[in-house]
Amino acid sequence: MAEDINKKITIEVELEAEKLTQNINSLNSVIDGLLARQQLLDAAGQQNSTTFNTVATQLEAFQKKLQEVNTQVIASVTAFNSLNTSAKTLNTTLSSSISQHQKNAQAASENSVKTKELAQQMISLGQSAKQQQSVVDENKNSLNSLSGSV
Repeated sequence: MAEDINKKITIEVELEAEKLTQNINSLNSVIDGLLARQQLLDAAGQQNSTTFNTVATQLEAFQKKLQEVNTQVIASVTAFNSLNTSAKTLNTTLSSSISQHQKNAQAASENSVKTKELAQQMISLGQSAKQQQSVVDENKNSLNSLSGSV
């Protein structure tokens, strides 16, 4: 179950990062085109023309949209930092569980049903912790590279 959740989180994050990258690239292209057009109008002495004003208005709108996308990137980075904190908490819980297991193993025989169940739970928890940490690291790297391109 934890593995399915990690896969779902990874897929959703990758899709969201791809969408943000496409939005940023698209917005940058449009803004570059508008800036070039504005420079041509400026060079032609049409700074007060309707076309120049229209381009300026469009440029402001696209720059505002780009700022919104940047805000989304920052929110995503914050969410992944929170996920990273959760992963650390999970690792702390795992360490505590391992310690408790060692105490229980000393008190009970290795063949006891409860010890086997606890061992299986710890293995599962350990795998989940490793997967979650891996997902956090991958997504953090993706977002860091995405933030660097903005």
